[in-house]
Amino acid sequence: MLAIGIFDVQSRLHLIGSDLGLVLAHSVLCLPLTFLVMANALAFIDLSLEQAAWTWVRGGHMRSGLSVVPNLMPAIVGGLVISFVTSWDETVLALFQTGLDKTLPVTIYSFLKSGITTAVSAVAALVTVPVLLGAVILGVRAVLKARSTTMRTQT
Repeated sequence: MLAIGIFDVQSRLHLIGSDLGLVLAHSVLCLPLTFLVMANALAFIDLSLEQAAWTWVRGGHMRSGLSVVPNLMPAIVGGLVISFVTSWDETVLALFQTGLDKTLPVTIYSFLKSGITTAVSAVAALVTVPVLLGAVILGVRAVLKARSTTMRTQT
């Protein structure tokens, strides 16, 4: 339903098939999700950190950069990941906007529609391998950190 509504609005604005129309459509889809993540993170920010930054830093923009942004980094990364996954999953929205040749999910869908090809398997491997490597690296780092923590407590 969302894809049909966005298609109707963008057809009246003559944005169908344009890169700007595709970016706007995905922004309309992902912005509320990112807003919820950021609003939740901002609700748990300790205001005393900002008040302490007022006393230590002169510039107004530096205050927020030094006190708020580091505490928001997990929420910023989470919002980026949620937006990416949501945008990646919305093949129908991209189909309505561009046809069968613009984005990678739509191209994969068109390959699957025409039959089994090796290109889909290659793209799946290219998408899966970095995620698995990242998970392994984070797991090894967590194990090494846990070992170093237990070694320090034992000595």
